Amino acid sequence: MGKFDNKKVKINAEKIIDRMSDKEYYNLNYLDFIEINKDKIFTAIREGKYATLYTFQEDATWLFFEDDLILVED
Repeated sequence: MGKFDNKKVKINAEKIIDRMSDKEYYNLNYLDFIEINKDKIFTAIREGKYATLYTFQEDATWLFFEDDLILVED
């Protein structure tokens, strides 16, 4: 079980955007999703057998590494 499984999280948008800014290619739809939802709270759902890979209960379009999420205190 991952440490964020079924917990409330936010996307660490600044970290993701900074990391992608030095790449030659990136998915514009992914960046749009990050920007639009940077302040939204999601419920993290662990993706299959991967302990550190998550999607969101509210929108399962994208996958996120555990390091790209911020736990929201209850």
